[in-house]
Amino acid sequence: MPVRHFSIARLSLVALLLAGTSAQAADGTISFTGEIVAANCTIPTAATTVTLPKVSTSAFGASGTRAGQKAFQLVLKCAAGASGRNKVSVRFTGDDTQVDPVTGLFRLTSDSTAKDVGIAVYDANDDWVKAADNDSTPPVDIVAGDDTTRIPLSAWYKSTADTVTAGTVKASGNIEIVYQ
Repeated sequence: MPVRHFSIARLSLVALLLAGTSAQAADGTISFTGEIVAANCTIPTAATTVTLPKVSTSAFGASGTRAGQKAFQLVLKCAAGASGRNKVSVRFTGDDTQVDPVTGLFRLTSDSTAKDVGIAVYDANDDWVKAADNDSTPPVDIVAGDDTTRIPLSAWYKSTADTVTAGTVKASGNIEIVYQ
C-alpha cells in the first residue's frame, strides 16, 4: 500500500505542476515572415574607391559640418526581373573600426593623419545614408534588358568636432545589396 500511495502522491504533484503552467494565458503572438531570394545583383568591381577633393580645415565651422562633396555612382550588375525583383537599393555596414554606430560615419583608418572627421554618404535626394544604421538608399528600378543599374550617391567629409586637424583621410566599409 505505501508504494501505491507514493505513486499517487507523485502523480498528484505532476498534475498540479502541469495545471499551473497550462493556466498561464498568452499576452500576444509574434509572427515572422520573410523571403530568401537568389543573388540577382553583383558589384562588378570588388572594391570601389571614391577620391574626395582636398578641403581646407576652415571649411568646417562646427561639429557636424560637411564639406568636400564628391558625386559618384555605385554600379550594380543586375539580371532584370530575376526572382520577381525589379528594384534594388544599397546600405553600408562595417565593424566598429570601420563605422561609428552612434554617428553613422565611416571612421578613418589608423593610417589616416587627419583628425575629428569622418566620411558621410548621401543619396540622390541629399539624404544621409548612415552606415551601420540599416538606412538604405531609395530603391532604383532595374530596367528590363539592361544589366547595369546605377545608384547615384555623394561622399562628404563630416566633422566630429568644432576643429578638424589637417591630414590624409582613408576610410572603408562594406556594401550590402537590398532587394525590393
